[in-house]
Amino acid sequence: MKKILKRLMMAFTITLVISLITQAATTQQPVNTSSTTSKEQKKMTESEWVAKKTRQAEQGDVEAMAQLGRHYLGTWMGVVNVYDKTGDNDDKAIYWLKKAAEQGDADSQWLLGTCYEKGRGVSRNFYEAAKWYKKAADQGHRFAKDDYREMKLRGYGVD
Repeated sequence: MKKILKRLMMAFTITLVISLITQAATTQQPVNTSSTTSKEQKKMTESEWVAKKTRQAEQGDVEAMAQLGRHYLGTWMGVVNVYDKTGDNDDKAIYWLKKAAEQGDADSQWLLGTCYEKGRGVSRNFYEAAKWYKKAADQGHRFAKDDYREMKLRGYGVD
C-alpha cells in the first residue's frame, strides 16, 4: 500500500511538472530542467538552454548529456513519467541517457533501466533494465538498488 501511494504521488508530481514545462515552452519562459537552478538558466528560454546543453554534450560533457536525457524524457529530479508512452522526444532522451550512462552517470543508468523496464522509448527488455539498474546500484544509487532488488525477487532479467 505504501509503495502504491508513493507511486501515485510521483505520478501526480510528474504530471504537474510536465504541465509547467509545457506551459513554459509555449510561452518561451525560462525552464529549469535539472534539480538545481542557476542564474544562467533563469535567463534562457528552453530552446536556448537545449542548444547550449547540446553543444556541451557533443563536446563530451557527461552532466549535459544527462540533463538533456532527463529533459527530453520529461523528468523532474529523476522521477520518470513512465505512464506517458507517447513521448515525442523519447528517441532523443534514450540517445542522451545512453551516452551519459555509458560514461558512468548513475542517475542516467537508473533512468535508462527504468525506460527498459517500462518500455518507454525502447522495447521492453528486463535483461537490459536489470543490467543498467545493477550498474547504478553498484555506484550506490538508492532507487536503482531498490529496483534491482525488486527485479531479482521477481526473477525479471536476472539469471
